[in-house]
Amino acid sequence: MKHLVVLLSVISLCAGSAIPLVPGDNSHYVEGESRYIWMPDGEGKPHLVDLQAEEYTAEARDGSRNEYWLFTR
Repeated sequence: MKHLVVLLSVISLCAGSAIPLVPGDNSHYVEGESRYIWMPDGEGKPHLVDLQAEEYTAEARDGSRNEYWLFTR
């Protein structure tokens, strides 16, 4: 019985996780506190975005690996 109570406690704790489970639903979002949001791409398909992930802008602008920058510099 004790194990069941502990198991149910762990399950209820995990059910309230920070990662939103429903694609496209940002109703959980709190300005400055939320880490993950759903953001649609050009076709409207939602993708989970980590707002605290590091940006790699230096790699994105490397002309040897990016055709767009290769032809527009």
